[in-house]
Parts: sequence; structure tokens; C-alpha cells
Amino acid sequence: MMREWCFRDGLGPFARLLGLLLAFALLTLSGLPARAGTGEAGLPLLRNYDTVGHGGSVQNWAVVQDRRGVMYFGSTDDGVLEFDGASWRTIATPNRSTIRSLALGRDGRIYVGAIGEIGYLAPDANGALQFVSLLDRLPAAQRDFADVWSTFATDDGVYFTTFKRVIRVQGDKVRVWNASGAFHIAHMARDRLYVREVGRGLMELVGDALRPVPGGERLADEKIAAVFAWPEADGSDQGALLIGTRTQGFYLLANGHMRRWQTQADTELRHGQFYSATRLADGRLAAATLLAGVFLLDPEGRLAGRIDKSTGLSGPTVYALCQDRQGGLWMALDKGVARAEVAAPLTHFSALNGLEGNTIALHRHRGTLYVGTTQGLLRLQAEAGRAARLIPVPQITGQVWAFLDVDDALLVGGMHGVHELRAGRWRLVRPSAQNTVMLQRSKRDPSRVYVGMLDGLATMRAQGARWIDEGPVAGLDDEIRNVFEQENGRLWLGTMSSGTIDLPLLRDGRRDAQAAQHARRFGAGQGLPAGPVFIHPIRGEPAFATSRGIFRFDAAAARFAADPRFAQLFGRETRQAFPLVEDARGRVWMFSQNLERSTKESGAAVPANDPSGRYRWEQGPLAGIAGTAQATVFVEEDAVWIGGDDGIFRLDTGRPSPIEPPFQALVRRVAGRDGTLRFGGARGHAAAEFDADHNALRFEFAAPAFGARPNRFQVLLQGLDRDWSPPTREAYLDYTNLREGDYRFRVRAISPYGQISGEDSWAFRILPPWYRTSLAYLAYALAAGLAVLALGSWRSAALRARNRHLAQLVATQTRELSEANRALQTANASLAEISLTDALTGLKNRRYLAERIAEDLAVLRRSHTQAVMLARGGAFDDDAQLTFIMVDIDRFKQINDRYGHAAGDRVLEQFGGILRSICRDTDTAVRWGGEEFLLVARHTPVESGMVLAERIRMQVAAHPFVLDDGHVLQCSCSLGLAGFPLDPAAPERTRWEFSVKLADQCLYEAKRAGRNTWVGVRPTGQVPHAHVPPPTELSAAVAGGWLELLRMSPLSPQAAPAAV
Repeated sequence: MMREWCFRDGLGPFARLLGLLLAFALLTLSGLPARAGTGEAGLPLLRNYDTVGHGGSVQNWAVVQDRRGVMYFGSTDDGVLEFDGASWRTIATPNRSTIRSLALGRDGRIYVGAIGEIGYLAPDANGALQFVSLLDRLPAAQRDFADVWSTFATDDGVYFTTFKRVIRVQGDKVRVWNASGAFHIAHMARDRLYVREVGRGLMELVGDALRPVPGGERLADEKIAAVFAWPEADGSDQGALLIGTRTQGFYLLANGHMRRWQTQADTELRHGQFYSATRLADGRLAAATLLAGVFLLDPEGRLAGRIDKSTGLSGPTVYALCQDRQGGLWMALDKGVARAEVAAPLTHFSALNGLEGNTIALHRHRGTLYVGTTQGLLRLQAEAGRAARLIPVPQITGQVWAFLDVDDALLVGGMHGVHELRAGRWRLVRPSAQNTVMLQRSKRDPSRVYVGMLDGLATMRAQGARWIDEGPVAGLDDEIRNVFEQENGRLWLGTMSSGTIDLPLLRDGRRDAQAAQHARRFGAGQGLPAGPVFIHPIRGEPAFATSRGIFRFDAAAARFAADPRFAQLFGRETRQAFPLVEDARGRVWMFSQNLERSTKESGAAVPANDPSGRYRWEQGPLAGIAGTAQATVFVEEDAVWIGGDDGIFRLDTGRPSPIEPPFQALVRRVAGRDGTLRFGGARGHAAAEFDADHNALRFEFAAPAFGARPNRFQVLLQGLDRDWSPPTREAYLDYTNLREGDYRFRVRAISPYGQISGEDSWAFRILPPWYRTSLAYLAYALAAGLAVLALGSWRSAALRARNRHLAQLVATQTRELSEANRALQTANASLAEISLTDALTGLKNRRYLAERIAEDLAVLRRSHTQAVMLARGGAFDDDAQLTFIMVDIDRFKQINDRYGHAAGDRVLEQFGGILRSICRDTDTAVRWGGEEFLLVARHTPVESGMVLAERIRMQVAAHPFVLDDGHVLQCSCSLGLAGFPLDPAAPERTRWEFSVKLADQCLYEAKRAGRNTWVGVRPTGQVPHAHVPPPTELSAAVAGGWLELLRMSPLSPQAAPAAV
């Protein structure tokens, strides 16, 4: 079982420092008045790992984290489960018995207590962790034990405790303490072992003697679930113990006196059968039960939260707890394992909290938070010790879009018009056939409210407690989403599809019936991008949020331009950002997205500390919800609420965020082409050597970090690669046809928060083939020397004989040497061919293309020169053009994951055969890497390349891919193509590699279009000016009019492509 030492001993000095910082923060905050939103937190972000997800048995009894950050779980049937954040592995014990306890030793080893077995994990010759038994160190008479319920690693040795005895292993020395009756589960506090002996009470190990703890006799017949070192009420630490029992709650034991320590969860813990506990880094207690999940208690015993089925936990039974170095709480369950973000300031509201529909709007009125959704109106109800819940407001049904406080009343805009809440009563004050999507009070005339609708703008005016509907603005039928009232009384209106409108609605305090006729409309002609325009106040001025970023209005020029304060907010990437909500510190909270790149991020634009006035982008804990679409942001003094399709997220800005700990990338596994393990991931091994026949390797890697978003990885193979690879979420990489030499594989990770991990590396050597070894070259030299000596001796003898006989012998030797030379040349040519060919598919590799492409470029230059000389303006013949076609097998990772890498190799072999059958003699098919291929079509313009791409796509879709076990798979592929040169009049303006890059970006456009299609580009003829460098990205080239995007027609694949 796991106890408080899981965090203290399992995570090292950094985690202990983290714990002290968080504990100090908690104590500091506990002395302050309670904040408004204290009971309004949602559910902790939680993930269940069931038996399918982690590949192990249903039941798990123990959990611990090693120094690298890798997690280990003790399971019922499968031994120790190891999880690195990317993959699960199983480490079995010899008797394959249940693992009851785990501990991290001072030596970095994981110690294991099982049924009838004790030992530790250590790497074998290949670096794969294996179980090493310590059973043989015990006397034969002491080996008859069953479950090892507790394991502790201390400076005095490793303790394994059973119901019969306590065993201490210290190097080669073993000490055993036998129970006079029976022990129960042991505990560790202040580096001292405590165990209850049934019928006697609580015992402690002092030196080498088990002695009764004064006052502990009261617990002789009560099961103890936890023992912690605990400070006295005055903060002093005089050896007091906090003891949690199965049925009697908690006790404080000090100086032989025991007294109750009351908590708000005593009844629930008793009914839920309190089983184990751990102390969190911030000072809270996490108490696990067999029937009711986990209870979180603060240092005063107040209920600080629960984790159970109502919060998303897969089951109520929790056997063990462990807080990892990121602050997440791992739970060993009766069915799988789970992890909850108990230390994060970010919580979530979902259907588990009562949320129905997608969130559209958030607002607080007279202390109550209201939520507008696609299915109605909800209000937040805080619950002490539990996550807050959302309660339906039955008077409001249908979509709710907008809120507005008007003195003591609340206006709610929705599907049926405008409702008012006043003095606890709801009434419909402005019925409407169209959705009311915006409400805003006039600053110049506080009695007037602007009402934005799907089909225009209306106003309401208050007279006492009555509302007068002034009707819609005539001649205005746009969907109005925002109103910004200018100082001159004019209104900026934000619309969904009509740009923005400058409306002079009021004249002398009254509505102008002709206002729409005098309105000024701004759109693409005045610098605004197409799409919606949302208007929000930033520093008192209107900011226009568009599909291409944040714009501002130049009144003198009557035009819009990108706001320079936000121009570099996302680097070179352009994003739509909305809504924009400024807080008291000047931070602008928003949701941002780039649909072309599938980027979705929430965060804040924070003012930079310089005179430029620019903002910088910060996500903080909100990086954990990247990838989710949001619709509304509501900012309060101590919280930020963000709502959308995936529920509501609440960021407690008044709560200190856990320090993001350093983390380490790990090389987890290296295997050969046939799956043979070359390296199992554990350290302490010499550099590996492989012969030339084993020069294809797969590297698997991970970075133990267990948040909601995965890490990205970069790799570098020293001895082959020149620079780090682009970041990818793939946790493996294949290298094939490695030549002899010394290599070092390096990997690093990038967290969702942008933090770069420490590197890991693995060194190895590929030996040369026998004919390129030093001994072979020495043999060649000796053979040549002997041949020279033999030739000289033969010639001397021949001279003494006849000249004619000498001539005949010389001719014979010359002929034999010529034949040997030709054989050697043939062998060298064969070896050269092998070095340029992918061994799996039989296609050419990148090295071949790098050597051959120079010939193609020379042909292009000659064609261009001839075209200029013939006064054709540099135009190319079709025969001089190249088309690069990038091909990728769709969902190839799913094939590997489901059928195994051998099946993936069979698919790659057959896919290569398809490309070879389609290629003409002048074309070259190259395995570009993994499941990506590049086809170099010579003498082929882009139009002909599209026909070739469609032919490839159709043949792949029609081909049955047969696996070794008889399974038949149907696969598809996505293709991207681009020609070269892109500027026929000046071919030297772009490099051929840029065309390959465009083809690759077209390939990913095809992926985003649904796969099993192709996308290409061709020049439009609108060539940028000679002194302007061409765009470096596909989207910029297309947007700039230099390139035209071509897509396969969905109705007729063989028809002409559709240009976008």
C-alpha cells in the first residue's frame, strides 16, 4: 500500500521544495478572508485508464513514481505495470502473483512486495527492466508468507511487511520480526516504521526492537488506514502522530495521550470504509476509501473536495494514492487506474455538474453566476466540500445568448426575446420571433438598452419598473453581435457577416428614424477581412476582432488596419481572436484559433513591459485545454470563466499555480526491423554494436508528463542528421540503411506549456560489412603484395626460359586480373545501389534523390537558356519540367497499433510495389520517411502530374493489402503535388526543395479535406516583383495570388481539378 512516502520519497528534492512552497502558500492563504468564489470550483481534470487503456489487469493495489517520472502500478495478475505517458509495459514476477506494494528506494530502484515474493526492478543486459527476487536472501523458514502489504525504502534498509512478519533487507543482511499474533498493515512516519499488532495496539520499530507506542493500545482492535507525522496546534513538531482508522475517524497521538481529530468527512469516511491516505504537497490529506472514492481534507479537517463517480472516477474503490511531480493524484482502482489534477487552479464543468448544452454566455448577478446555453438558463450552486453544480432555471428555455445588469434587475436575451429577473420574479419584457443575441446599456442615456438580434438592432427604454419597446431600427437587418458607443453618440456595430457599421442612431437624445440611411458600412474595401467582426473595449477604445486578427480604425483615412499592439501576439501565425475581455490588470483574455492549422488556444494578451505598447501571449494553466473551442469568456477579480462546446473551465487566478517541474525526455525502447529488442530504456549499459545486416532501427521515446495534452518531440541522430527534426507528437521514429559508423540518438520533448525537457540519448555503432573491415583491407594489401612477389618471381623464371613462354604467361595473368577487376567493379556498383535503395520497399531513398537531382536541374537550366536564345521569353518545354508528388498512407499508425509493426511493413512493401508499377522509366519513386513517399515525375507539367496522382490514388484504394496472417486491408492515400520551376521565366528564384515543401503542405491540405484525395498547386502567372522574395508558406503564396490551389473534383475524380 502507498502512504505519505509516495510523495516525500518518490519525487526527490525538487518535489519536496515544491511541496514546501505550496504548503507555505496554503498557510498564507488560510489566514485570509474567504474569497467570493471559494465554493464555486468545478471538477478536477480527471482521466481514467481502464484495462483496455493500460493493457494490464482490472485490479491495482499500489502506485509509485521513479526519479525519471515514470509511473509504476501493482496489479493483480500482470505484475508491475510501467507507464511513461506514451505506452504501458508489464514486468512480471516469477510466480505472477498480485503486487500489493511498491516503494522507490534511495538507490533509485523500485522495490516490490507481492504474494509470497519480494524483490526489486533492475535492467537486464539490453536495458529492459526485470524483476529480481530477494527471496533467496531469507532463511528458508522465513519464506512462508502471503501478501506483502507494505514496502518502505529507508536509510536503514528496505522493509517488507506481511501479516506474519516484518522483513528488513539491508544489503546482504536480513532481519525478521515475527508477530506474536498477527500484524496489520504497516506505515512509515518520520522515517520510523509503525505497525498495529492485533490485540496489542500500535507498535513502533526503535532500533532493532518493536515496542508498543504509548497510548496506542486503544487501537489494538481497530484497523489503521494511515499514520502521519503531524504538528501540534501551535505549529510545533513534538513527535505527534495523526492516525486514521477504518471506523473511528482520525486521532492525534502525542506523549502517550490520544484525542480525536474531527473532520467534516468523518461520517462519510466511516461509511465509505477508509482504506489508505497520502499527504499532498500543499498540505491537504487525500483519503481513499473502498466504497466512496477519495476525500480531500485541508490541514484543519475541513472537506476540500471529493473524487468519486459523481466527478468522473470510473469506480468507487480506491486502494492506493500517489501524487506525481506535476501535482496530479494517481489512484489505484478496483478497475484500472486514474489521475486527477488536484493541484491545478483549473477546474471543469460538464454534464457531471448538471451542464446541459453548449455554453454561450456567462454572467454574475447579485452574487449568483448564470450560464446561458443552447438548451436554456442555468445558475451556479456552490456546495461545500464538493464541486459546484449547475441548476436549471425553469422559466427560461431555449438558447440564451446575453445578460445585462440594469440596476437591481437582470435582463436575459435568448430564443424568445428579453426576460427580466426583478425581486426574484421572472417576466418576458420584450417578446421576439428572432433570437436576442446581445444586450448593452447606453452610457449616454442609462435608461436605454441596445438589443442585438439575428435580424437587426432594437432598443428598449426603462420607465421606472416598466420597459418600453422602441422597436427595431428600420432598414437594418444585419445580425448584430456587439455595440460600442462612441463619445459622439454614434454606435459601432459588430456583425457576423457584414463587416462593421458606424450608425448615428440618436439625435438630441431621440432615435433617428433615418439612421440606417446615414450609416457608414465598412468591409473588405476598407481593409477588414471577410467574416465576423466583434467589437470590444480595450483601454477605452474599440478593438475589432476579425478572422485575421485584431484591427483598429484610422479615422483620418477611414480605413482599418491590423492593430500593431497585437500584430506579433502569435508570432507569424494569424489567428481569429474573440471575445476580448480586459481585466483590472490590463490583461486581455480571449480564445484564439487558426482553422487552417487546427490551432485552438485560450489565454491572455499581457502588456509588455516596454514603451511599445505591445502585448505578449500567455496561456499558463489554460494550455491544458488547448484544442477545445470556446465561445465566451467571463472575467472576475479572482477567476476567469471560459465556456464553449466542451463545457465550462474555471481558472482560479487567486490560487497559486503549481510550479511546472523540469521534466526529462527518455529513450524508452530501440528495436530492430524484425522487432528484436536492442535497448529496453534503462540506464547503465555500454554502447551497443550491430553488424551491417542490422542497420535498421526503430526508436521509441517518451517524456513522463501526464496532462490533458500530449508532449511533442524532436530527435537528432548524430552521425546522420544535421539538425533537430520538426516537433511531432509521434513517439517513435524509424531509421533504415544506416552505414557503418558511430551514432548517438538524441531526443527532447516540448510540453504543452512550451517548456523544453532535458535530453536523453543512446549511443550505438554500426559495424562495416566484412568486405569493408580493416582486416579485409589488410588482406587486400597482403594479397596484392604476394601477387607482386609472385609476378616478379615468375617473370625472373620466365626470362631464364623462353620469351615466347613468358609472353603467354603474362597474357594469361593480365586476362585474369582484368576479369577480377571487372568483378570488383560489379560488386562496388551493387553496393552503391544498395546504399541508394530502401531495403523494405525496394524504392530509392533520399540519398539517391540528392545525388540525381543535380542532373535534372542541369537539364532545366539548358532548357531555359535555349528558350531565351530562341526568344521564347524563358518558357520551358513540357519535357523540361518536373512534378513532385508527395504520397502518404492514410491512418497508417492505426495499422501499426492494431496489427503490429510487421503488418505495417507488409503494407509498406506492397505500397512500394504499387508505386513501382505506376512509375515510368523516367520517373523516380523515393521512400521519403515512415509512411511518406515522394514521386519525381520528369518531363511532366503539373496538369499531367494530377492525372498521375489520381492514378496512384485509385490503384491504392483498389488494392487489397494482404498481411502475413491472411488479413486483407483496404487502404487509401493522400497526395500533394507541386511543379518545378514555379516561375518559368526565372527558374532560379526558387529551389527544388521549396516545391517539395509545397507538395508536402498540399498533402496535409488533402488530409484536412478528409483523406483519399489529392491537392496540388500551380503558378497563376502573377509573379511577385523580382526584388520581392516569394512567400515561404503555401497559405501565403495562395493568399498572395502567386499560386493556385488545385483539388480533386469530388463528383468526377478524373475530370479537371477544382481550383480554390
